[in-house]
Amino acid sequence: ILYSILYNIGHLGQFYRWFFAKGQDAGMVSFEPDFMNQNYNCVPDFVESADNARTWQMGMAVAALEKNLTVQWCYATPTDILAALEMPAVTNFRVSMDFCYGHSWDVGVSSLIVWAAGAFPSKDTLWTSANGKFAVPGCNWSPDHENVAAPLHVVIALMSTGPVGISDMIGGTNVTLIQRTIAKDGTLLKPAKPLSSIDSALAAGRGTSNDDRTTVATGVAASAAVAAAPQGQVYSTYTAAQGQPSAVVPGSPGSANWTKPTASSWIFVSFLMKAPFSIGPRDYFPPLRTGQKLVHREFGLGKGCANGSPASTCVSTSSVVAPLSDMSNVTGGTDFAPAVTTVWPADACASGYVFLGDLTKYVAASSLRFSHVTCTATGLTATVHGTSGESVPVTVLAKEKVLVKVVDIPASGSFALSIP
Repeated sequence: ILYSILYNIGHLGQFYRWFFAKGQDAGMVSFEPDFMNQNYNCVPDFVESADNARTWQMGMAVAALEKNLTVQWCYATPTDILAALEMPAVTNFRVSMDFCYGHSWDVGVSSLIVWAAGAFPSKDTLWTSANGKFAVPGCNWSPDHENVAAPLHVVIALMSTGPVGISDMIGGTNVTLIQRTIAKDGTLLKPAKPLSSIDSALAAGRGTSNDDRTTVATGVAASAAVAAAPQGQVYSTYTAAQGQPSAVVPGSPGSANWTKPTASSWIFVSFLMKAPFSIGPRDYFPPLRTGQKLVHREFGLGKGCANGSPASTCVSTSSVVAPLSDMSNVTGGTDFAPAVTTVWPADACASGYVFLGDLTKYVAASSLRFSHVTCTATGLTATVHGTSGESVPVTVLAKEKVLVKVVDIPASGSFALSIP
């Protein structure tokens, strides 16, 4: 049996080496087989054999590794994800529905197993505008394709930590939205963990597009969990203070230096909210310290963070609340407009300084931009990464004042920032 498996892997490997070589000649750097789940619905050889699926997977993965290609498995089953643990070329998994069908934002639960396996989830390609309501054959128009919903797809794709694909028509791309996600050279400024549903939702059996369903659990505890859950979608992620640009996401789940990382910020993304929801300590990962002080702001609300202005004009110290969504035009997608709320530890530095980062980006303190954020006796330090000549606005709370310093990246690609 072992000889037969190795023989078949070898033959499949030969095919994939030839196939991948053709792709590389055309500029291919990654490969994706679509809808992996259908292998177990439509291919009898995969369900009538204990090893045919693995043989096929290994033939692909081994050849990709030899060719220095990465592989994405789209719509992989949990079985596929676990099988990929021994296939290093398989680095990411698409965990969402197709964009054209709607609901491709539904990644809050499906991302979790991929993250736990040390890989990268991603959502399907997206539009950054309504693209003139272009009619896609076989796909009815969905409210989450309206212009007002475009930021949701951009934010979720970025914070999935996987590949981001833009599929606008020519001339249909909202450049402003894309610029909120990238450095000058196109590097995606990602968080340190894939975006996923908060624990308050998961405890109630929620966090997906089926949130209106009746929870399977019964009893007092289940009723309490449902009552404590958000009435809508609330996802969360974080940025790591000591993150390394070359190994930001997803780290090594379970390793000693990963289990309790130090967060430089937490990010909550909420939408489809039928009521405001107070975000409590259980919904933070990494967990808050007892009595930890926080400051927060919602992206795009116009709060002033001008240099020298009072800190209170830039951030808030009140309770963190995922706001009620705009329900004024649900059929037009207003309820899909995301609230992106970033929360920073306000007491991390004894000096009273708080590092906020680049507030023009959805992930203001991404460690792909800022690594080694460290407190000093009189302020803080950080390494700022970018492209030679790129200007990066860095915002810090200097006790009760806002301090904005524009860093010009040198030819080395990094700048050692020290404040004050």
